[in-house]
Amino acid sequence: MNHPTGFTPHSSGRRGHGSKLLTAVFLIVGVVGVGGAIAFWSDRKRLVKHVAERDHLAVPAAWVLGVQGPPPEAREPLVAALEQGEPRLRAAAARALGAYKKRDVVAELGRAAVKDEAPAVRAAAVEALGTVGESNGRTFVERAFHDDALEVRLAACDAVASLHMVDHVPTLVGLLASTDLKLRQAAKRALDRFLPEGDASFEFDQRAWLEWYHRGGAR
Repeated sequence: MNHPTGFTPHSSGRRGHGSKLLTAVFLIVGVVGVGGAIAFWSDRKRLVKHVAERDHLAVPAAWVLGVQGPPPEAREPLVAALEQGEPRLRAAAARALGAYKKRDVVAELGRAAVKDEAPAVRAAAVEALGTVGESNGRTFVERAFHDDALEVRLAACDAVASLHMVDHVPTLVGLLASTDLKLRQAAKRALDRFLPEGDASFEFDQRAWLEWYHRGGAR
């Protein structure tokens, strides 16, 4: 997946508003320069236009819309970008659509999560399904656990926690024994999010997690 020079956006994992803001700022500064960054950031009409035209600024524009929260008029251009853009734009469009947090974007995101040829786009779509938080996205997240690409499975761990898919806690527990360090860590982070605030993590102890789960600790 190609990125603007010197910049590599996160492809999965839980990100706070602060890190999304920094990601978008670095992206637009790298593409349009410091002088134009503020104007670029604030002109939402032009941001939507860049996405609609899928020009050389469409990727940073989609990222900024995702951070700001896209306006209603951006929905159609973002869906078109998700379906027809180049891979970087499809991934950015998926995350921006997730920021709507509305049930009516699940179908488009689910289709991308399952069918897009680029792993980074599938991962972004799964991440966005977790952001949307609607139950009709769960089937797509479940399927992501069986994806061949590691980054998609990592995104699935995060989305399971975001959607509070309690019945998939055993799946996460099983991943604690994965031979891949990133997958083990992602599963552990997701499991920690099921814990009540203030409770200590069971770290990578599969037995302890399963005992906690069977006691109803994740309910």
